[in-house]
Amino acid sequence: MIARSSVVLFALAALALSQADNTSLTFDQIPISKDLHYVPCFQNFTCARMEVPLDYKDPKVGNTHVALLKWPAPKQPALGDLIFNPGGPGYSAVDELLGLTGPLSRLLGERYNIVALEPRGIQYSGPSVHCFGESDELGLTYLTSRGPAGWTDHPQRAKTFETTGAFGSWCSNVLSETANYVNTPAVAADMLHYSELLAKSQGKPCNDTKVNLYGNSYGTTLGMTFAQLYPDRVGHFILDAVVDIEDHYFGNWSQNLLQGDEAVNDLFTSCAAAGPRCALYQNGSTAESIKKRVDDLLLRLVDAPISATNPKEVLLPITVDDKPLRSAMRNAVYNPSAYFAPLAQQIAELERGNASSFGTPINIGEGGDSESSFATDIYGGIFTRCLDNQKRFPGTLEAMEDLFVYNKQLSTYFGESWANENLLECRNIRFTPPVSQRIDKISKVKTNTPILFTDNTIDGLSSSYHKMSPLFEGSVVMLQKANGHGLLVARSNCTETNLQQYLETGKLPPHNTICDTDYQPFPEV
Repeated sequence: MIARSSVVLFALAALALSQADNTSLTFDQIPISKDLHYVPCFQNFTCARMEVPLDYKDPKVGNTHVALLKWPAPKQPALGDLIFNPGGPGYSAVDELLGLTGPLSRLLGERYNIVALEPRGIQYSGPSVHCFGESDELGLTYLTSRGPAGWTDHPQRAKTFETTGAFGSWCSNVLSETANYVNTPAVAADMLHYSELLAKSQGKPCNDTKVNLYGNSYGTTLGMTFAQLYPDRVGHFILDAVVDIEDHYFGNWSQNLLQGDEAVNDLFTSCAAAGPRCALYQNGSTAESIKKRVDDLLLRLVDAPISATNPKEVLLPITVDDKPLRSAMRNAVYNPSAYFAPLAQQIAELERGNASSFGTPINIGEGGDSESSFATDIYGGIFTRCLDNQKRFPGTLEAMEDLFVYNKQLSTYFGESWANENLLECRNIRFTPPVSQRIDKISKVKTNTPILFTDNTIDGLSSSYHKMSPLFEGSVVMLQKANGHGLLVARSNCTETNLQQYLETGKLPPHNTICDTDYQPFPEV
């Protein structure tokens, strides 16, 4: 039989997929292509798997693939493609876009196709860094053995230190050398490659394409990394819920916590203002009295945890000390409008000695939506953080003890749990990015198009917009009056008008614009 060309094979595969029920289409069914070939998927979307070099500077080391999901602009012809990254690292851009087309369309307008470019090592993109295979059960077993999200005594610290080190050693024995290429500079290069393939597919020149991006949280790190590496290829960049990029690459991720306690204190203030709509409110409650009750409860739970054993309320018997409550506080500040009310209910029940609600805890991802799969967060997120940081955070027990103390000073409510979830696994991971995929310094740069940095006036998970903006000449900061992690937690005509004007014309709002919103954590209904 005469072999058919890859183009013919792809066309036949695409035809078969287009005739199938694309609501059940999986990325494993989509052919990997060196060019940009989209096929219908998930009803109103198109999907592609783009082959990319592991290292653009050294193609001989091999290739991997990047998954793409495109939502077409309601108003065609579109002004271009806008890449979307929801944060993490570890959150699936594909999964998040599937659930966010409505909110994103309201926020960003209807003139751009929105493209979820799945970062390397995450969910639908290669290379795989699943240290325990595809088994979520094994990953959960590791997480359980890892220890609680606290740092209270020396035996516990020693166990957590050894367990996280064992994770790195295990992964280093299991994974191949392709794990070296799961890092943020590589994803930035994939974004540029996508823009060039898109131009090629449209019959346009490839060597001067511009990339457009809406990035939230870690997505701002990705955007700033791209701007550092390719400043002349920056199109319209909206970087929302801004991370400290220097802390990401050279520090310990503590700077995310600068408004942590302020975000939790907003629970007490808004609860007092809401009155009986807040479960924590009692006759005449003030913000100060609610805060004192919660602080006292946290202290009591350390020495007197509360159990829940009713099989009608919990799947398994549970015991709640202060750590699950601190984690719940951290989760709730992602989107207070959605989660302050249930958090207040949980705390009020704990005050009455009922811990059953912690049998089904609130799980919140970037922007307040459901978290992506367990395996994605644990593996892809860890490897991205660790390879970006390149062990600049000292991997000693003493350094980790100092980190917990420092984070607790930054955020008394959830600083310890934040430290427990970021860089501890890195010390024994042997993988390291190639020279072409390393960030060794952050410089002041002038981008082709000025960057728009955005956030809420309170963001307990990252609020470094004023530090980052001066690094990118001509950029401006625009905030909206709300508490939460990124703009999607509230609605604002002012915010939406300014973002859409920037995307459509390039015109930026005045620096330090602050927009009013409909933010209300305890709504009337």
